[in-house]
Amino acid sequence: PLELLAWAKARGTLAELDLAALTCAVAAAGAVGRGVLLVNVEPSTLMNHTSEVIAILEGRAQGLHVVVEVTERALAADPAALLRATEALHKKGYPIAVDDVGANPQSLALLEVIRPGIVKLDMSLLRDYADPDSLHVAGAVAAYAEAVGASVIAGGIETQEDLLMARVLGAGFGQGSLWVQPGPTWPEQVAESPLRFCPPPHGAPRRATDTPFSVISRHRATRVACGDMLVPLSLAVEAAVARSHLPAILLATVQHARHVPPSTRDRFARLAQTLPVVGMLGEFVTDLRIPGAHLADLRADDPLCLEWSIVALGAQSAVALTARELQPVSGCERGYAFTTTHERHAVVAAAATLISRLGSVPQSSAPERFPA
Repeated sequence: PLELLAWAKARGTLAELDLAALTCAVAAAGAVGRGVLLVNVEPSTLMNHTSEVIAILEGRAQGLHVVVEVTERALAADPAALLRATEALHKKGYPIAVDDVGANPQSLALLEVIRPGIVKLDMSLLRDYADPDSLHVAGAVAAYAEAVGASVIAGGIETQEDLLMARVLGAGFGQGSLWVQPGPTWPEQVAESPLRFCPPPHGAPRRATDTPFSVISRHRATRVACGDMLVPLSLAVEAAVARSHLPAILLATVQHARHVPPSTRDRFARLAQTLPVVGMLGEFVTDLRIPGAHLADLRADDPLCLEWSIVALGAQSAVALTARELQPVSGCERGYAFTTTHERHAVVAAAATLISRLGSVPQSSAPERFPA
C-alpha cells in the first residue's frame, strides 16, 4: 500500500486513488451489514476534496456508521485547512479519528481543536510503554478522552502482552493481528464489538466574527495597560511554551509587521523549528518571512488588526494574553484593554479563531519534522 500511495502521489493521482479506495471501503462494509467502519483518508484528499469525501459517505448503507481517520502527522501541516474539513464532517454527523497518536507527540496540542471522537494510539507506545515520554503521551490522550468522552483505541496488538500494555495505557479498545489477520476479504464471522457509533464531541460553535479578545473577555474581566507594560506578559507566554514537556502550539496577532522587532522574529523562527505550529497574523506579516511559521496577512479593516494576542496551547498547558487597542489613554503611547487566562476551554476557543485563518507553511521553508 505504501508503494502504491507513493506512486500515485508522484504522478499527481493520489486524490483519485484515495477517493476510489474510500468508495470501495464504504461499499464493501455496507455489504457486510451494520457496524462501524473506520476508514483512513489522506489529509490532502480530505482538505482539498471535502465535498467529494462527504458525498461518498452519504451513499453508505443504512446502519453503517463511518468514522474518518486522519494521521497525527498531518495535523500540523495545514491546520487551517484541516480544521475547515473536520468542521464540515462534524456538521454532517461524521466523527473524526486521529491515527498514529504517539508516533510523534507534536500534534497532541491540536486534539482539542480538531476534537476527534476516537484517538488511536500508535503501536510504538505499546513497545515503549515504560518510557516516561510514552507515559506522558498516553496520559495526555487519556485526559483528552476523559474530558470530551472520546474513545481510545490501541493499534498493532499482536500478543496478549500487547493487550495488557494497551489497557495499562488507558485504551478501551484495540485492533491487531491478535484477533484477525488482514486479508483481501472480510472475515466470515465478525465478532460483535462494544464500540458504537461515536458522535463528535460537542464544543462551543465557532463564530466567524470571533477573535481571541472577544472569546476570552466573555470569561474574564479586562484591565487597561500601556503597550510596553504587556511586553513582559507576552514574553512569559513564550517562555511557558518553551518549557512545556509536550510540544505546544504558539499563535500571535501583532496588528502590523512594523510592531515585530528583529528579536521577536528570531524567537519565533527558533520556536518554529521545534513546535508543531507557530503562527502569526497581522498586516504585512508575510513580509517578515519567518522560516517554518504559518503567516497570514490581514486587511487594515480586519478587527484582528486592533488586537495584540499571544495564545499557547499544549496537551498539558494552556495560557493566553489578549489585548485590544483603545483610543489614546492618558500616559500611554498605545493603550490596551487586556486580559489573561489559563482557563483551558477559553484558550482552546481562542486558538481555534486563529488557526482557522493561518496560512500554510511554504514547502521551501517548512522544517522536516516527521520521518518519511
